[in-house]
Amino acid sequence: MFQIKLADDTIINSKKIVLACGSFTNFFDFPLQKPLQLELIGTSVMKFKISEEDYQLTKDFPSMNYRYDPKNGDVYLYILPPIQYPNGKYYIKLGHTVNY
Repeated sequence: MFQIKLADDTIINSKKIVLACGSFTNFFDFPLQKPLQLELIGTSVMKFKISEEDYQLTKDFPSMNYRYDPKNGDVYLYILPPIQYPNGKYYIKLGHTVNY
């Protein structure tokens, strides 16, 4: 049985819990049966600010990704369609990873 204590001191009892921590799972003292086999890699992420007019022209573009691996040259690129961020501005997101 697990007990989860919330910020307001409420206690929740449960036989099972789901921890969705992604790549941070191994960095906490969770009661895992075994650590996840994860490897840290470096990435570059850029956001390009665009006008609302350009947003209207490109908002329906698909997400795109490209993988290149000529004998482990390992390059991965992706670009996401623009979205409006909480600051009210529109951005296109582009990412790059080498040796993933």
